[in-house]
Amino acid sequence: MELCVFINNSEHLDNQLQSMDIVGKPGPEYVQMMDSDVKVNQTALSILKKYYDLQLGQYYKDYISRIYFGNETCEYLIPALGEVQKVFKYCADNEYGFTYVAPYTGPNGMEKLRDIFEFLKDKEDVEVVVNDFGVLQLILTEFKSIKPIIGRLLVKTKRDPRFSVTGYDYSPNQLKNTSKVEKNQTEAIMSSSFENKTLQKFLIDKGVTRISLDSLPQGYEKKTLKGWQLPADIFWPWTYITSGRLCAIAAHTDTRRKYNLVDRPCNKQCRMYEFNFESDKQMLQTVQRGNAVWMDNESNYLENFKAGFERLVFMPYIPI
Repeated sequence: MELCVFINNSEHLDNQLQSMDIVGKPGPEYVQMMDSDVKVNQTALSILKKYYDLQLGQYYKDYISRIYFGNETCEYLIPALGEVQKVFKYCADNEYGFTYVAPYTGPNGMEKLRDIFEFLKDKEDVEVVVNDFGVLQLILTEFKSIKPIIGRLLVKTKRDPRFSVTGYDYSPNQLKNTSKVEKNQTEAIMSSSFENKTLQKFLIDKGVTRISLDSLPQGYEKKTLKGWQLPADIFWPWTYITSGRLCAIAAHTDTRRKYNLVDRPCNKQCRMYEFNFESDKQMLQTVQRGNAVWMDNESNYLENFKAGFERLVFMPYIPI
């Protein structure tokens, strides 16, 4: 499986490889100070090391072939053209492929993306992940040399941090055969919108080259992925749950503006603060950054290999 690294802030570029290093076993005092990003990063890297070093006999960082750069959920986090140029040069100098990740956006963000695509259109080994059919249309009509990839936000799956660890509930008094209930329920939540053959044909005809998927607690059926006509990539360990046009983080840090509609200036508080969700039931760790909610799914890594994905997009940190 090809290993890629998702960087969402050009300020992280200089320490990109350092963010892929495992820190020596920290003491309890240091662990208490770690935020969710750092804890998940270190746990996930340990899993990467276990797979690549022990099963493949090679240092995991030697497998890195491509850098993903951008943001999936907010037009205010679309990087300036100079940032894109900086990351592209870094990739070219270090012999990494470059994949730009674009969010869903309104008219203002579309103009920023147009400038970025103008820069990328003649570059070699460049891909663009789209999470908005309007952005895909922009590429198809004005930048036909760019290779589009369908982003994970456009593939509808059952994303939920709760049903992954609480088991399955059913009433045995109302069922004649309960032995297959859990298996059938699991298969039902493994499905996705991309299993629609008409949609697959439509995207292939439009020149789409790959499909992006979230790492789900329930996993995917290997036989289903084999039936798809496009190579599939898995994003891990942070799984996207939901997002919207309103930003609760900005609202919390500036109460005068309530939910901070995206058509007003933003101070990018999402890169300074987060909400952590708690429940009286077992659930995977769930975090809100900006207008998006994410869950930590690092424990499901080996299932991704068994499913037969061609590319792993590793996120050292929550992609905001």
